[in-house]
Amino acid sequence: MSTESTLDEARKRLEEKYDLKHFTLKLGDRDYHLASIANVDKLLDDIITQGPGNKAFDDEQIAYWAELWHAAIGMAEMIESGKVVKPEQKVMEVGCGMGLCGIAAAFQGGKVVLTDYLPEALELARYNWLLNHSYEPDCRLLDWRIPQPDWKTDILMASDVAYEARAFDPLVNFFHEMIVENGEIWLSEPGRSFSQSWISQLTNRGFYMEKFTKLVILQEIECKVGVYKLTLA
Repeated sequence: MSTESTLDEARKRLEEKYDLKHFTLKLGDRDYHLASIANVDKLLDDIITQGPGNKAFDDEQIAYWAELWHAAIGMAEMIESGKVVKPEQKVMEVGCGMGLCGIAAAFQGGKVVLTDYLPEALELARYNWLLNHSYEPDCRLLDWRIPQPDWKTDILMASDVAYEARAFDPLVNFFHEMIVENGEIWLSEPGRSFSQSWISQLTNRGFYMEKFTKLVILQEIECKVGVYKLTLA
């Protein structure tokens, strides 16, 4: 099957369920062709309507994956600068959402795995990947509460995943379990105070840390995104 027909089929499957919004994001000298979900509010309403007792409601499966966030752009800018990924390195994006950072890592020659907790996110990430690359992505369902040591990676990337306190301890354990010796973890967050507090504590949980700052403007909203490089102490 040709890339064009595969892309067309992926688009049609998404459009059966969602209204897509296509746009171009320029990072450095490169144009990224992306699609987000236009009717995000409806996705939230659907979860609320299902109510207690439904897995999506009880597990708070909010559709953060459906739109682009400042933190993902900040991370992608760092990747596009060539400072994160080297050719042939294994790269895993955790909570990939739309897949922007994984797409950027592949442009740098990384062997990328896109992971998310929700199959809906992986479906959108796959489509965005095919808008930018001529081969199929490696997409895998992954719950960071259940590490998969067989999937250890050289580079682990996570954008804006520390937005709930209950995720903090499982994430720290996941980081320790999922990178190879001398591997790197790259995190980004948009300046949330509790996320910054948690990330600063990682130096007491077995990691060295280096911080970078990216100024990101998205939908006319300016945000200073913190991008953090972590290595095992």
